[in-house]
Amino acid sequence: KTYPFVKEGIANGTLKLVGGHYDFVSGNLDLWEP
Repeated sequence: KTYPFVKEGIANGTLKLVGGHYDFVSGNLDLWEP
């Protein structure tokens, strides 16, 4: 939140945080969204 573009993105709803995990053995990609 200390960067102006992050603060602005949170305020106007245009910033989205997405995480993921790729399992190289199985080839599965899991995505996490809040």
